[in-house]
Amino acid sequence: MADQSEIRPAESIARESDKKLKKALSLQDLFFLSMGGIIGSGWLLGVAGAAGTAGPASILSWIIGGIIVLFIALTFAEISGAIPKSGAIVRYPHLAYGGYTGYIIGWAYMLSAVTVPTVEAEAVLTYASTYVPGLFHTVSGVSVLTPVGILAGVVLLIAFFFLNWFGIRFLGKFNSVATWWKFIIPTLT
Repeated sequence: MADQSEIRPAESIARESDKKLKKALSLQDLFFLSMGGIIGSGWLLGVAGAAGTAGPASILSWIIGGIIVLFIALTFAEISGAIPKSGAIVRYPHLAYGGYTGYIIGWAYMLSAVTVPTVEAEAVLTYASTYVPGLFHTVSGVSVLTPVGILAGVVLLIAFFFLNWFGIRFLGKFNSVATWWKFIIPTLT
């Protein structure tokens, strides 16, 4: 276990870095970022996969999962209101449950942050394959990207990179438009 002299410099560095952060997103941007993360591009793919595997019982699993996530969200909301700090997804588990849990959550978050762009690109390509034939072909009952599909996926990843590179304000506004799209299309369907 680290002694207090080792912990204090890290905490003071974190406090100083928190003071330098600028608020660049509006309440609406933050709301739509969270709703866009909840609704996600793959929500229809997830529902279809669950229904194909578990049938009608998948509804029960969605309800149970929703209740569990609600309790986790309420815990994070309580901690973030009491201790407003940056890096919440890693810091709060560390503060609430200790360094080991913070480390595991940090690694899990890093793995999700690294894989989400490719998953989003694949979801976009899956939806687009309805209108653009030739993005996928079937090998032994499994859909696999064709060379054209791989090229389209790389172009999407580059577009995602530039979307993030232009800055958080632009990303927030762009995400608001995309989230409205995620609300409108399912509602109309």
